[in-house]
Amino acid sequence: MKRIVLFLLVLTLCLGLASCAGKPEEELSGVPGRPFPDFTVTDIDGNTFTLSEELKDHEAVLIHFFTSQDRLSRLEAPFFEEAFEKYGGQAAFIALSCDANDTEDALAAWRESGGLTYPVGRDEGLSLSDAAGVSSFPAAVIVDRFGSTVFLCEGGFKSTRELSAVIEPFLGADYTKTAVLNAIPPVTATEAFPAAASREIIIENDGIRQIFFRNDASPARLSAYIVGDGTAHLRMTLPSADDPYDTVCFLQQNGEVLREMPELLNEGRDAYILDVPMDNGAPCTGISLTDWSGGNPEEGAAVWLIPGEEHLDALCEILGGYGWVFDRVGDPEPASAHDPQAYVIRAVDQYGDPVPDVTVNFCTDQSCTPARSGADGIITFDGEPDNYHVQLLKVPEGYSFDKGFEFYTGSSYGEWRLTVRKD
Repeated sequence: MKRIVLFLLVLTLCLGLASCAGKPEEELSGVPGRPFPDFTVTDIDGNTFTLSEELKDHEAVLIHFFTSQDRLSRLEAPFFEEAFEKYGGQAAFIALSCDANDTEDALAAWRESGGLTYPVGRDEGLSLSDAAGVSSFPAAVIVDRFGSTVFLCEGGFKSTRELSAVIEPFLGADYTKTAVLNAIPPVTATEAFPAAASREIIIENDGIRQIFFRNDASPARLSAYIVGDGTAHLRMTLPSADDPYDTVCFLQQNGEVLREMPELLNEGRDAYILDVPMDNGAPCTGISLTDWSGGNPEEGAAVWLIPGEEHLDALCEILGGYGWVFDRVGDPEPASAHDPQAYVIRAVDQYGDPVPDVTVNFCTDQSCTPARSGADGIITFDGEPDNYHVQLLKVPEGYSFDKGFEFYTGSSYGEWRLTVRKD
């Protein structure tokens, strides 16, 4: 029996999750490259979907293997719909349930919850997922115009951006022969993201009250907050070791949403910002920052919010199921102190590896001062605080960057994660 991957993201912990991303040499599981067998399935609306017929009118076919009760399958469904809206004229989409207990009513409800407009059916006897080499769900398979399996992802997508990155290589006139894609292509744009000492969620509202919980079985600490305002204003931080594209903000409030951190970047404030409505009837809201790749799990990046003290019993009931017991209500503790004493830039490539010999200019209206990264990829500039205009001048051989890239530091010392391309 296939292993069903359960997306049990408990907001009291930050858990590493399965990911399809990786370096090019890291092959995904399954059998990419071999022909996919022709098949015909009947969807829940009674329409037939035949692979060979779809390939007559489309350049690729994307098959989404899922189970209606799997949390991750539900979370990623809107990403598939957004990708279908963008690429549906070039690529055919179908979602196939791999749970024999999924009734037509369950599948119809799952389709409606994800807002899907493309066919939904069943993988009877798991024959198609077996043919693709799928061993866990959810999974996605792409069949190219020549009928070959060219991509397999097990573990789920965290954004429409990722789906676009694996679909686009198989579209267009330049795709003339089967070529296997072994991983989700990493973001290669030159970007600078703000960094801090730790992964943290900070509630910026005035007049909030902090609720403390304890758990005798865990050294970790859990906090919740009473937010009396109609909107909770959150500022989130990541350490420079965290890849923002590998970190997700998970929001649970009258439904569940995944957001990649770059979506939340407020360039004017140079910070990750999220406003959460507190007056929409939800008794409590859970928010966590989680390392999707599983490479850098860190405690202390999860909070619960309630709109008033009258909702405390509901929150205690939820957390009590995980062994957390109400302790006390008090004034909020200050955010973790982080007072950089210089401008620090951590230069990395798209895989997160440090890049030495990256040269940047810290410029004012009067002058520019160059600074270069060492073997650890770290650039340190301890000039007087100013709103420096940072220009990227040079990278070592074998690397490249977007010409004209620049950013401003603001008038206080700070830290950034700077990404350049390894060619």
